[in-house]
Amino acid sequence: LLLVFILYYFQFGDFFAYFKSGDNIHLVFPYAIFNASKSWVGTAWLEDVLFVFFIYILTVITLRNTKHRSFFYFSLVYLIATTFVQHRDISRYSLPLWPMACIAFESFFTSKKFKIAAMILLPAIFLYAWNFFVQNVMPIGEWQPFL
Repeated sequence: LLLVFILYYFQFGDFFAYFKSGDNIHLVFPYAIFNASKSWVGTAWLEDVLFVFFIYILTVITLRNTKHRSFFYFSLVYLIATTFVQHRDISRYSLPLWPMACIAFESFFTSKKFKIAAMILLPAIFLYAWNFFVQNVMPIGEWQPFL
């Protein structure tokens, strides 16, 4: 982290340039994502964020008493840092924790009941993905700069 601020000093002439940019979100309070009035949140419908935090908190608790202690420490530090993120895309910010969750819940994800539930849910996942692809189109009038 010190090297980053030294780079700021040489690049911008100010060691504390990060704090003077004015457009960054300072990560001061945990669970700041649940403040719907903030510009990067913008909605009160955040139940999916609760599920994301719930899964990763369970991951940290599960990894605590396993032979994978380094995974536990990584997950713990990353989860603590993630609780300070004030952005609607918390699931993307916490994506590095997903492999740890797969390790922690390996016996569940390889169980027969999970496979049955996943097969039943597969059409819904397909329809969700299809709908997302159709709706998530960038409106570009002039493609020449991208070719």
